[in-house]
Amino acid sequence: MKPVKIIFTFTVSFILLLSSCKKNDVPTVVKGDVLNLLTNQPVSNIPLIIYRCNQPILGKEERDSLTTVFTDTQGKYNYTLTAEKGFYYKIGIAKNDLVESTEIASCRYIDLHTENVISFFKRPLKTLQINVKVLRHDRNRLHIDILSADTNGGFWSMAFYQNINPLINFDGTYFTKIPEGRSYTVTSTLWNYVAPITYNDKVEDIKPIAISNTDTTKVDVIFP
Repeated sequence: MKPVKIIFTFTVSFILLLSSCKKNDVPTVVKGDVLNLLTNQPVSNIPLIIYRCNQPILGKEERDSLTTVFTDTQGKYNYTLTAEKGFYYKIGIAKNDLVESTEIASCRYIDLHTENVISFFKRPLKTLQINVKVLRHDRNRLHIDILSADTNGGFWSMAFYQNINPLINFDGTYFTKIPEGRSYTVTSTLWNYVAPITYNDKVEDIKPIAISNTDTTKVDVIFP
């Protein structure tokens, strides 16, 4: 009976090894689409980055960009990657002018040696134009903060900083791409700035805004 046991053990081990080899031969495919969160329509020409990552025993995740793929006219993408041993992989939307990008922490994991179907639902980006006019001559620093903390929209922020000459009138125009369908607050602040870190005599202008489906939303800020 002993030879039979040895043969049986060898056979099981061989089958397991063969099964493992076959699994490793299966390609890793990641495909899906990018859809407008508000209309559910496909969005073309969106760049998606595939990251190759590893996790050190001590320290934060290390990653590098393996490749970038783009959605087609139907909003779909498809990529087959060659997985390297010792790494894991993620995918997310790169920064672009059409839809929100994906923060690194929110990138999706890719399962190896199988077909992954991953869809992204993102808010479209619209242009916000902020026109600032400063007529007073007693401040030398301008800050503009755009904040959103909608319950259903998540958090979004953007900031501009500008040194200004307090002896003359100031006119400035600022542009940014901002997600549609959220409510925001544009806070414009004048300061007396003393290097390196002292800010005094704050003067604020606060305006609530809503980004609609128009191409450009304009905000006028005047400090008389």
